[in-house]
Amino acid sequence: MNKETRSMGLGEWELDERAPTFGERLADAVANIGGSWTFVIVFISIMAMWIILNVFTAFVFDPYPFILLNLVLSTIAAFQAPAIMMSQKRQAQRDRSYARVDFEQSRKSEKVLLEIDSTMLEMLEEIRELRQEVEVLKRS
Repeated sequence: MNKETRSMGLGEWELDERAPTFGERLADAVANIGGSWTFVIVFISIMAMWIILNVFTAFVFDPYPFILLNLVLSTIAAFQAPAIMMSQKRQAQRDRSYARVDFEQSRKSEKVLLEIDSTMLEMLEEIRELRQEVEVLKRS
């Protein structure tokens, strides 16, 4: 298990980052490819060529109700959807980890700010006392 250590001024925090498995890398790759405009444009182009070939040419390998095209689309969806969901699950886990670290860092910052506030209030009180002593000395 890899642990990534980062410094944020108020101390260090660790973020658990293990190396992704082959399946996780594959799911991420499918999600990255399937979620791109390039994929959408290429996919629409292939479908359009498929339909044009089967409707307007003599080379017909999948006549009108396009049963083979439907099978191909269903197969792609059957593999792509779970892969995208696995990738989203991994991203959600990373986001929770970052949120936890961010929350811990915020709590540390709040503690430091409260200490600074307390110190400043004490200093203001000391300044008031010193001013009163100066006023007393001026009068005498």
